Amino acid sequence: MPKYAALIYGEEYDPSATSPEEMQQVMADYMEFGQDNADSLAGGEALHPTTTATTIHVEGGKGGKAVFTDGPFAETKEVLGGFYIIDAADLDTALKVAQQIPGAWLGKVEVRPVMEFDEQGNQVS
Repeated sequence: MPKYAALIYGEEYDPSATSPEEMQQVMADYMEFGQDNADSLAGGEALHPTTTATTIHVEGGKGGKAVFTDGPFAETKEVLGGFYIIDAADLDTALKVAQQIPGAWLGKVEVRPVMEFDEQGNQVS
């Protein structure tokens, strides 16, 4: 069955601006989504804030000098906050699952097909 990545974008999470009651409701919404769609979800994770990110660039390509920078690659209002991997027969089915992700209510969810490869590195989907 094809796999789709549902990338969840929204404003950066700020614990100081979120009450415990608001956070509890957000977590309840995500738990409900996970339970309601357990048969379609192959995985997923939330990400720590972009302040914890390290960006890597290898100058000159393979074998070149690795340059590490604290923070995200780009400063934007909406950041990647998490993702799910959805098993679905087709894009329409994946979109029906993804539209239920709580992150879509205040931000955006980007759905993209996952490329899969066999042991020899040949693309199979």
